[in-house]
Amino acid sequence: MVASIAKSFANRLTHFHQIEVHDGLVYVFVPELDLDQGTARIAQIDIFSPEGKYLYRAHLDFGKGLTHLFSPLSNIAFRNGSVYAVCVREDDTVVLVKSRAVLPKG
Repeated sequence: MVASIAKSFANRLTHFHQIEVHDGLVYVFVPELDLDQGTARIAQIDIFSPEGKYLYRAHLDFGKGLTHLFSPLSNIAFRNGSVYAVCVREDDTVVLVKSRAVLPKG
């Protein structure tokens, strides 16, 4: 499955943080790197079919003032149709955010 997805990438530099399979779909977590600040966060998740067909790119937005807390640990989780993420508020408070996870129709 991973080899099939790798073949579908364009001939350019590609990077991802992790790959997970949930409910038969493949989720590729793509970090946004800020080399000037030395920071990173998961900014999008690319979703593929089990055969490696690209389905959708989900841009993550957890709300005003919330930024995903990037970590080598897995701090985004899918459970029962929801996505849970560890985020940081502007005042550096760490919070757990829950959002519904569904593919758009059409």
